[in-house]
Amino acid sequence: MNILRKQVSNQTVLNLLTIWALLMVFFLFAEVAHGGWVATKIEIADSKDKTHVSGMLRSKISQRLTIRATINGEHAVLECSTDKCEEIAPGIYDGEIHKNEVHIMRTTPLTHKRIRETWRLIGAW
Repeated sequence: MNILRKQVSNQTVLNLLTIWALLMVFFLFAEVAHGGWVATKIEIADSKDKTHVSGMLRSKISQRLTIRATINGEHAVLECSTDKCEEIAPGIYDGEIHKNEVHIMRTTPLTHKRIRETWRLIGAW
């Protein structure tokens, strides 16, 4: 009877280790699938509208919002990747960086709604 208990116990430990290993592999792939976004603090210096003209007949005129920011000690000019971005007041914000894209997280005044906007790196200042 003791031998049977020891075998069950060893089998249970083996099963638990297998489950643990599978979970670690799952979390590793989940992190890789996340795309390698790196969390950081982003300091916004100022923001301004930039008129962008496109098309041969110059019929399409849109305004793109750009901001000057300091990210990890380096100066960067960011451009809104959609038409839905709003001006961001100077200050320090939470953000995420991946390649040439930056997510800036901020809270709107009054409603205190958390917003994440996607910006594209276009140069340095």
